[in-house]
Amino acid sequence: MKLDIAFTCALSISQVWAALDAARITKERYGNDSAWFVDRKPLFESSDENITDVYYYRWSIFRAHQRDLGQHGFVSTEFINDVSWQTEPWATLTDAAGFHLNEGKWLRDLRFKNNYAAFMYSNDSDPWRFSESMAAAVWSGYLVDSDSDFATSLLGKMQTTWEGWSNRSYAAYVDDVGMYWVEPLLDATEYTISSIDASGGYDGFTGGEALRPTINSYQYANALAIANLANMTGDSSVAINYQQRAADIKEKVHQWLWNTTFEHFIDRHAEQNNTNVTYFQPIRGRELAGYVPWTHDLAEDNTTYAQAWRHILNSSELSAPHGLRTVEPSYEYYMRQYRYEGVQPECQWNGPIWPYQTTQVLTGLANLLDHYPNSQGIIGISDYTNLLRQYAKLNYNPQRGGILDLEEDYYPDTSSPIVGLARSPHYFHSGFNDLVLTGFVGIRPQANDSLVVKPLADPSQVSYFRADHIVYHGHEIAVQWDATGEKYGKSGLQVEVNGEVVAEASDLQRLTVDVARRPAPSYESPIAKSIQLNATYEFPRGNVSEPNADVDRVHDVIDGRIWFYPEIVNGWDTPVNDAQEVWYQIDFGQETEVTRAEIAFFGGVGYDVPVEYRIQVASGDAFEDVSGANDERQPESKAAAEALIPQFQSTKILNQDQNGRRITLLGKIKDEQGLLTLERAAFPPEATAVTSLISDLTGTTNLGANDVYRWYMSNASSSAIPDLKVNLIWPCTDAHIRKYTAQQLRYVTETPEVYATHIKPWIEDTQRTPKRIEWIYNILDGVTEQEDVVYRSETFGKCTKEDKSDSEGFLLLPDLNWDRRSATGLHLLALVERRDLWSLRGLKKKHVTWLRHLRAEIVRAAAGVATRLQQEGGETDEDQFKCYVHYQPTYYHFHVHVVHVMLEAGGTQAVGKAFSLENLISQLEAVGGDEEAGLDSVDLTYYVGEESEVWKKCFVRLKRGEKVDLND
Repeated sequence: MKLDIAFTCALSISQVWAALDAARITKERYGNDSAWFVDRKPLFESSDENITDVYYYRWSIFRAHQRDLGQHGFVSTEFINDVSWQTEPWATLTDAAGFHLNEGKWLRDLRFKNNYAAFMYSNDSDPWRFSESMAAAVWSGYLVDSDSDFATSLLGKMQTTWEGWSNRSYAAYVDDVGMYWVEPLLDATEYTISSIDASGGYDGFTGGEALRPTINSYQYANALAIANLANMTGDSSVAINYQQRAADIKEKVHQWLWNTTFEHFIDRHAEQNNTNVTYFQPIRGRELAGYVPWTHDLAEDNTTYAQAWRHILNSSELSAPHGLRTVEPSYEYYMRQYRYEGVQPECQWNGPIWPYQTTQVLTGLANLLDHYPNSQGIIGISDYTNLLRQYAKLNYNPQRGGILDLEEDYYPDTSSPIVGLARSPHYFHSGFNDLVLTGFVGIRPQANDSLVVKPLADPSQVSYFRADHIVYHGHEIAVQWDATGEKYGKSGLQVEVNGEVVAEASDLQRLTVDVARRPAPSYESPIAKSIQLNATYEFPRGNVSEPNADVDRVHDVIDGRIWFYPEIVNGWDTPVNDAQEVWYQIDFGQETEVTRAEIAFFGGVGYDVPVEYRIQVASGDAFEDVSGANDERQPESKAAAEALIPQFQSTKILNQDQNGRRITLLGKIKDEQGLLTLERAAFPPEATAVTSLISDLTGTTNLGANDVYRWYMSNASSSAIPDLKVNLIWPCTDAHIRKYTAQQLRYVTETPEVYATHIKPWIEDTQRTPKRIEWIYNILDGVTEQEDVVYRSETFGKCTKEDKSDSEGFLLLPDLNWDRRSATGLHLLALVERRDLWSLRGLKKKHVTWLRHLRAEIVRAAAGVATRLQQEGGETDEDQFKCYVHYQPTYYHFHVHVVHVMLEAGGTQAVGKAFSLENLISQLEAVGGDEEAGLDSVDLTYYVGEESEVWKKCFVRLKRGEKVDLND
């Protein structure tokens, strides 16, 4: 087909020489999994390293969430682990489908997007599980790939789904209002203003039905998509019908949901006969959901509605230090934590940052800046770039050492993940790469035969970017920006089609190029016959050579999921062996013809790929090797991998963490760059070897002491670099021995009754004796260890009561696990001056104000200590620290741990041991009752060792129905 090209400015066509190297980039980014990515996804780079790194990380999320269903092809999952509310056995959820499809539309391999959309509209799916914008996303995909045959094939199912929203138990169309209401939970946004207020402020997980900007915008966009696809098929009656229905919804949203007081689109209550709220009254605050009308181009283009965009620039409204709040701080129940999974906070939408709605806002802002000419002046491209950069940083998890790990929701003031459950890592209920390509780079897909490019990258912040390997309307396109010409050899903005520059400008402006459509790229759809969706299904079935193997791990191999995140188990981990051959067998239950096999091996910390492998098929009672197989890939041998280390030539130290126990170096092997991480190895298990090690220690230097605790730096080798942190407890007690002995752990629930009847008397009688806590009072009274105090609060020593219960003062001392040198390894203890609190069980509602002040001053002081340790004088911010409290604690005088977020979490920070101070404050606020109500009235779940008194004398006896006596 002929390619017709026209420009908005005159120029000559020139050849491209700056194309990105797909093989090199994907190898660097994805290692041995690069084969999956190299010919499938667009490439991108920019002067903003975070945006670039997160772009490639988000493609790894996309890859990890592809699940092969066998005959149904591929679908995208929202959670990397199964959850109880997904559609079984497929693991799909409609609320995230729009994001999945919009990310997937940029893949060169259309199989993933098309398989997924077809399945979500199939009879095996539940398209009404949650509110959705799937038809709009399918139409958006057509604008990129031109696959009209596929898009129009779903037209009938789209109409059925659209009509199905009219009368559901949790959502329905209201004739006299002309709009839809939905229960927030089924809008995938539990604990909104409408649902919390409908409960009288006591809950908000369910209920709170409301006429919302969200579902009405989705139905508007889905109706227009149906109309557009119907026009393509020549069905004008359907097209006219849905165009009118979209227009009607648009009119009513502006009439009823625009609030002139808030200058924002907000909900109206739809619950009737509720004493807490009034039907059809507006909710009492702004929510981030009010921007969804722009996400789907429903909002009118004028200055009146554009005023809404001021709110995401206002720090007292929806703008937070680390992202966009879902509700403003002025709301009565802002950030109140209602729901927990054990002691872990659960999902809520009353203030936390959600990547989900951040994506919707940035999509809407890109639309506003691109094609809302009458709405300009309030917000601009610098704000778009700032928000995208802020969103990119949210993908780095401070609770896991700053690695790339997107979770569900975040604290607005710290950027720390809130939920943090097993299901939460690498969460796929948002978009990012679509924002980069359509917003930052500015590729605006069109229904006609044209390509429009209008980048929203701020040239004052972004000196270069390039996106290529993009298929648009059947052509290869690329967009490049270089402010100075230093990066790519030519300054300015340029658009390329099929390897030729076809439009350019000196600055970042709108460029339009006529590009005739070509047929959509073809793709293969091989059917995986080995998929076992559920471990209970009879066939196909996996078997292994390992006796008594974990059934779930064996099933993981053929469950249709592949990812390479070492922290999340997925697959069969073969047992350690002495070069013995092991096997994995798939039993199909009957004779089955297969033509290819795809196998993924994981090689990482604690794992290795096999030196060699064979594929065999059953032949009678035996197995025979497959002959003539074409192996596309062979794993690197163990010997070849080991030979690389001596060749590494270090050029730069990139990172040193974990208190100096790990270091990452940049260097080269054979003129190619590489990264080498060195980590101190484990100690030998033999006592004799360790005894010899102790006798050989040299250069031992005492760092400090605290009662029976002492800590040192020492050398175990001839190196001048101290390589051991040494802790000594002497003289030690039986309690110390029990604590440090290797033992099984037990997860227990301590009810208020167990605490009051058994634990509290035991603490009072045995743990609060003068002998146990006198050393703490000596520190607080200035008798001992004053040289170790790194901070003394201004209010310390100014109390009047004997038990110091009116004191807000505290001291900061080094924890024995800190080497006192590393800022990122910082670990301090805050000993409070007041003596009326033993543990977190003593905290009450009346302490909330004090606790907030305490936390603020602790992190401020810790930041000051860390700043003084920085070698190059850099400042450390307060949001780089977290505070937690242990339960059960080592000693029973209330104290708070404060650590740098880059300190990798060990046992001291583990769930079941460490309770976030912020979460404790939120839990106190949520506890019912007067000011004396507190944490002594709630269940606490934590772990204990089997050698501990609490287990041996209390919980194991409760478990057996025996008499409990902790003091016997």
